[in-house]
Amino acid sequence: MKDINEKYIAIVLCAGFGTRLKPLTNYVPKVVCPLAGKPIAFYNIEKFLNAGFHQVHCNTHYLSEIVEKELSAVSKKLGYEKNNIKFWHEETILETGGGIANIYKNICKINQKNINKDFIIVSGDIIADFSIEEMIGHWENKKENTDALMCTKKLLQERKDFTIVSNDSEHVLGFGQQDLIGKNEFSYTKKLFSNHQIIKGTVLENSPIEKKSSVDLFYRKILSEGKLIDNLNFDEHRYWFNIGTEEEYLEAISYFKKETNNHPANKMFYTPSNLKLECSIDKNKELYSLVRNLSIEI
Repeated sequence: MKDINEKYIAIVLCAGFGTRLKPLTNYVPKVVCPLAGKPIAFYNIEKFLNAGFHQVHCNTHYLSEIVEKELSAVSKKLGYEKNNIKFWHEETILETGGGIANIYKNICKINQKNINKDFIIVSGDIIADFSIEEMIGHWENKKENTDALMCTKKLLQERKDFTIVSNDSEHVLGFGQQDLIGKNEFSYTKKLFSNHQIIKGTVLENSPIEKKSSVDLFYRKILSEGKLIDNLNFDEHRYWFNIGTEEEYLEAISYFKKETNNHPANKMFYTPSNLKLECSIDKNKELYSLVRNLSIEI
């Protein structure tokens, strides 16, 4: 049986601006904001490392030096090797699709064997009780030849960027209102993309490096060519947080605070070194104070 590193490449996306979390993210990139002892993005990095990956690839752009410094420092503190994380800086932000394509093209230049590997991608600002091994198991035991896998979860409120999934939950059929045209309303379910995905290397090989989302750069093309996208349902009983807004961040902090209160071994040790006292001039003083003092409170 092939080693996991011979078949897959792991990517955690870390290049975003974190605009909706300003003013906090004026000083600290969202992906290295603290959550129960670790930077947000490190949760997914560590999931890959614990699953057996030797290296996790991360794209960077906004405050990239801080992202690299913080993730590398925590990785070292937790006993991981320096080369367990490989950073790929984007001078111009490429969005999710362009960032994935850029990493693919670069690592294939370094080693041609990477062309035949499939890519597992998770967003750095998603915190979820989700198993990398479960994704791989579903992918390797799928019933049909599909070009990609997307994980989706129940849509709790109406939104424009919904994912259209077949009623049998087998396949992704499209994205947003425009793709509902001509579809029987009883043939699909609107879902939320959990930001866990697997894409065949052959798809990435034929994709340009463009500033586009993964939906627009990869998935619409797959469907337009009559090919299939596999769907994997996210278990609704597991936690899932998209750290996009102050409210979502505080919700995640509250959840993990409850989880760690009774476990002394899980006490917080991590506060970003770049979290400055400038919060006094910003409106969001309460969030700054909470984040600065997480190491005391948890």
